[in-house]
Amino acid sequence: MLPLALGAGFVLVVAVLLWLRGQVDYVIGRTSLRITLFGLTLRRIRFADIRRVGTPKRDSNWLKTESWANSWDVSHRGLVVHRLSGLRRRLLLTPAHRYTFRHELRQAIAKATGAQLATEPGEDSDE
Repeated sequence: MLPLALGAGFVLVVAVLLWLRGQVDYVIGRTSLRITLFGLTLRRIRFADIRRVGTPKRDSNWLKTESWANSWDVSHRGLVVHRLSGLRRRLLLTPAHRYTFRHELRQAIAKATGAQLATEPGEDSDE
């Protein structure tokens, strides 16, 4: 009976963790990008600390990337925020509409800091 209860408890914990992953949200504020769960801020990245925003590259070292994905479909929704400081300087996000989110984030950064972000080689401009 005890192994059955432990197995059911394990399955329940895994199911809750998978459900929570889908509840992560990204909020563009006046001075920072916030990663939230049910409205509570889990991570805050100041605009001054963001160097570049782009799509993930296939040859990236994913061990050095801090993943805040809320979807399993990283290939079509993935967006990488490159930071200037920190141990893990890349953050992986998966907003529903990555190019719209990237454009809004770049506009917010330009408005807050007065500087444009560097674009990646071969990347289409947001304008």
